[in-house]
Amino acid sequence: MAPRRLAFSILLGAALGLAASGSAWSQDDPGSLGADRDWRFVEQLRADGMQDVAARQLEAFAREHPDDPRAAKALLDAAALYRGLDQPVAALGAYEKVLERYPRSQEAPEALLQKGDLLAASNRHGEAADAYRSLLTSYPAVSQADAARLGLGEAALALGQTDEAARLFRYLVGGRAPAPLAARALFDLGVLNEKAGRDSLAMESFDAVSRRFPDQVIGAFGLLRSAEILARREAPAAARQRYEAVVQRYGDPFLQARADLGLAALDEAQG
Repeated sequence: MAPRRLAFSILLGAALGLAASGSAWSQDDPGSLGADRDWRFVEQLRADGMQDVAARQLEAFAREHPDDPRAAKALLDAAALYRGLDQPVAALGAYEKVLERYPRSQEAPEALLQKGDLLAASNRHGEAADAYRSLLTSYPAVSQADAARLGLGEAALALGQTDEAARLFRYLVGGRAPAPLAARALFDLGVLNEKAGRDSLAMESFDAVSRRFPDQVIGAFGLLRSAEILARREAPAAARQRYEAVVQRYGDPFLQARADLGLAALDEAQG
């Protein structure tokens, strides 16, 4: 951070009475003039890399200017900053404020989706499922609906609710979901079938990911999972074909390393 810009933010924060437990806003400027000034202050904090302070001040913006059109966005942005700072509790709190204060805003569905994703990442799958279901019930026609279906399917799979998971994954694969979501749903169908011991159906899904979505990196993971099943079933030629396809088609070093390890294991097994 440039010293002059850092000094500017610190001095400005002091001038406005910045404190960790309170708002930086003075009460002098009425209406939108004060809100505009306060928004610029947050933007300067973010530009200077002071993300933790910016997150708190975004929450303060929404508190001090609850009727401003940017208030819901301020809370959503605060949640994103908290997640980047590895503060999930604060992030969840910001999402809840969006949902409580601005349930009819365009930010509300995104807050529910992100809340579900954060809960799922924390292995709180039951709560994540509730968030995704709430989105689909309250905002069924929004652009986030298919992402919520995928999240709900993955939460259901983690909870052992395989029938619901399969239904949601098949809906996404057979519908008009964006390619990244459909590809992941098809991969998840493979995972579901593999967990159930249906290796042939699992391989069909894993192979289909790469075939139907050749530009999606998840296709490489499908080929790797299919190859691993074939190696366990003592079908080395078919397993080798898939490992080699990963090496040839995908330039990711991690994926290539995993494929190389699989090839090495096949060579060792064959003596």
